[in-house]
Amino acid sequence: MNAKTTRTSLNSISNTSNSAKRRGFGSIGIKVASIITALMATFYVNAVPIFYSGTGNYYEVIAADAITWNDANTAATNSTFGGVSGHLVTLTSGGENEFVNNLRNALTGGSTAFGDTEFWIGAFQLANSVGPDDGWTWVNGEGLLNDGYTNWYVNEPNNLGGNEAFAAMGLFGSHQWNDEGNLTGIGGYIVEYAVPAPGAAALFFLGLAGLSFARRKKA
Repeated sequence: MNAKTTRTSLNSISNTSNSAKRRGFGSIGIKVASIITALMATFYVNAVPIFYSGTGNYYEVIAADAITWNDANTAATNSTFGGVSGHLVTLTSGGENEFVNNLRNALTGGSTAFGDTEFWIGAFQLANSVGPDDGWTWVNGEGLLNDGYTNWYVNEPNNLGGNEAFAAMGLFGSHQWNDEGNLTGIGGYIVEYAVPAPGAAALFFLGLAGLSFARRKKA
């Protein structure tokens, strides 16, 4: 995690703790909140996936030469972060696409070589689709690509060879997408984790518990 992201995450955690103080949840509740805040800070500093404020999700670019889309999809869903299972990334805005592409570039060193710059994303073409650009959908049920944001490379998707039913980012080092077959020559895959905002609800209930305990102690 870079310094800017760490500061953003820690500021968010700190604001949550300060909110507990402002609401007057009692000294015990505040102490508990402070301990949780410190633990969360350690968790975020040591985390590998990177936070993007535009979606509130975390992203991880994983190098895995010659991995197929199916294997990448399985690996992504078996990955966990913050107690949440991942999935191959779904890119639904230009900002999210650029953020993820910057992570990919950081791993590849900005290479423009064919093949090893491409990383699988969570888009695939439904069976029996009519044309090259028909039936593309996201793995997590966010809907058809044609119903929202897309960022295909020029003249893509083209279903070259008749078996390109999976999407990858980074053709020739670009930030755009390409349809590929379930083939080797891919540099890896990108995982997205929809981790809940840290601690707000937990701190609220812990604060209430601390307040209740403090009142019983006074009585």
